[in-house]
Order: sequence, then C-alpha cells, then structure tokens
Amino acid sequence: AAIAWWYLVRHIFNRAVADISFWLFLFHPAVIYYSARGLFPNMAMLDLIIIALGAVWFAFRHASRAMYALASIAALGAIAIRPPETLVLIAACALSAVVWGSAGVRKFAMKIFGAVVVFAGALFVARLMQWLPGGYQFAQPNSVGAIFFPFGINIPRVWHLAIAFIVKLFSPWVILSTAGVLWWLWDAWRRKKIDRLVAAYLTVVVPVSLWLFVLYGSWAFSDNLKDPGAVTLGASYIRYWLPHLLFRMPFAAMLLFVCIERWKLRAHQIVVIFIAGVVALGVWRAYAGVDGLWWMVGELAESKKTVAAIEARVPPDAVIAVRAWDKFFAPDRAVLQPFPFDARTFDAVKELLDRGTPVFAFGEPLSGSQLYSHGIAASGMGAYDGQNLYQLTVWSSDHD
Repeated sequence: AAIAWWYLVRHIFNRAVADISFWLFLFHPAVIYYSARGLFPNMAMLDLIIIALGAVWFAFRHASRAMYALASIAALGAIAIRPPETLVLIAACALSAVVWGSAGVRKFAMKIFGAVVVFAGALFVARLMQWLPGGYQFAQPNSVGAIFFPFGINIPRVWHLAIAFIVKLFSPWVILSTAGVLWWLWDAWRRKKIDRLVAAYLTVVVPVSLWLFVLYGSWAFSDNLKDPGAVTLGASYIRYWLPHLLFRMPFAAMLLFVCIERWKLRAHQIVVIFIAGVVALGVWRAYAGVDGLWWMVGELAESKKTVAAIEARVPPDAVIAVRAWDKFFAPDRAVLQPFPFDARTFDAVKELLDRGTPVFAFGEPLSGSQLYSHGIAASGMGAYDGQNLYQLTVWSSDHD
C-alpha cells in the first residue's frame, strides 16, 4: 500500500513530494497504531483502496490487464471490509476524474462511476432485504438523507470531536499539512494558474473528509469503557477518520520543499532531518501514553485474564450478550452484539431463552425496567475488570 501511495502521489504532485509522503504514510501514528491493532479492519480497508487506485492508474496508463485484475480484487476486498467508505471514495475519485480529466479519462471514469452506482444499489437492496449481514443495526435509514447520515447531523458535536481527535491529537501533522494547503491555494491564486491534478485530488479529499466528519462525528458514543471522555488514539473516531488523516499528508511534504526553495536551505540535510523527526514522532505518538501500543500490551493481557475468568463460569453452549467485548469472546463463544444498544437484541435474547439456550450478559450495569419490559430478568454474577456479568432468564412476576 505504501508503494501504491508513493506511485499515486508521484503522479499527482511530484517525485520529491512522493518520497516524503512515503515516510509520512509508513510512520503516521494512526497508521502504525491501527496496523498493529488488527482486530480493527479500517487500515486494511484503506490499504486496499490505495492499492486499487494505484493499480487502476497504472493499468490505464499502460493498458495492463494484470493491474486491472489487481485493482478489481483490491476494490472488492475493501468493499467486503467496509462498503460505505469504499464505495463513496471510489465514486468521488471517478467524479473528480470526470470533472478534471481528459476525454479518455472521463469516458473511463464514467464507467467506473456507473459500476459503483449499480453495485451500491444492489448492496443496499440486499441489506434492506436482510440478505446480507452487517451494517449498524441500531441505525435504520428511513429517508434518502439517512442513507448517507444514519446517525443524523450534529455540527456542534462534529466540530468538538474534530478539534479533540484530529487537531489536538495530531497537531504537528495538522499544522504542516494545513499550511501546505494554504500555500498551494495562495500560489495558485498568485500565478492565476491551477494544477489540475492537485485540484482533482482536493476534489476527492475535501468532500469525502467532510462526509466522514459529519457521518461519524454526529454519532455520540464512547468505546473507552473505563474513561468515556478520554481523547486517545484508541477511540474509534480516529480509525473512522483515517482517510482524512492520511490524504492531507502530501501537503505537509509540499510545504517542506517550499521552505527549502524559499530559504535556500540544504535540501539533503533538511529532508533527512525531517524524515528522522517524522519517524521518531510517529513511533512515539503511536506507542506512548494511555491507549498507546505499549499500554495496550498490558491491557490486552488483563483482558485475556478477564475473558478466561468469565468463560470458566459460562457454559460452553451459552450465548454471551455484549456491547464491546465481542472480539474477545468470538469465535470461541457464541456472541450477541450490540446488547443492550440495539432494541432487537432484547428480542433475540428472549427468543434464545425461550428455546432453552443459556444467555449471559457482560458489560455496563443493566436497567431492570428495560429488561422486564422485554420479559427478561438478570441475576448478577460479579464484576470483572470494571464490567458486570449477568445471567439472563425469562422474567415472570415471581422474580423479585
């Protein structure tokens, strides 16, 4: 993926920017962090999208069937991982090519866009008919707007979260890349000439980034069970916004060469120092602090002890209903998720209990009234790692 990224940036910007962007890709703290945390597939999705785009660019330029095949396989893999982001990104790239490309490029891009529309429509119908699993069970699109923004639109929350999780967490990268974008805009205005490839790149990056910010920033949640208000690399907002974090990096590289040229600096020494600084800062940011990778090593060890303790008390044929621990219990144990945040999981629990299947719940304290309204009762079995284990049964008036 890093090589495909270098290839794309080389042709959109230039060789020098691509060389620096290669290192900015490999050692961006979010890339390091979510490449290491393989349970979260967002980085794999982004890698496959970049490979698909790089391969299709090469294939179009050199009429390579092998690269067309690679692009197709990578795109299908990314769609299988996370369909919404993949399809929107590919559609945005196709539309940008229609706007900024030559006649041949436009014709090819329209075919890609048409294929994306047909594929997205078929996928949406399949999900609507429940022929395919997945999607956000608790977000039901009941209008055209809700298809693209299933969690609603909350601009104040989006602004607050973007400042916290993008600007503050990644301030060196944000400052450099923002300055690079501003310089490019000023230079285009000053010269009364615009670089069409960079403009096409921004035509993709800006709308997709805004969509991702509004989509996930409007969603009020916290996956940090111990400190819900913590702003750390482990928060899911970071992995949802990975495309934005990465796609702004070429402008940081561009800024470096602008400074070298403007102040007549020694290019080789400055580039080496910059790359060394980027590598050191990226590794430090990914590994240090709460939720950093070093911290996660100890945390995972404790979580494994918790899982082992719970599995020792829960029968092998039981279903464990959880909100955020599904990746720890599955596939060794049957898991129901996201309980109790999706109302349909209550019906699923009741159906399982009626069949005689043992059901246990692990997570935050449960609401008795909410359980009773669905005909379910809960018996506490103790606390583990700050979470509670319950045995769920069919509720009747005989329960206390």
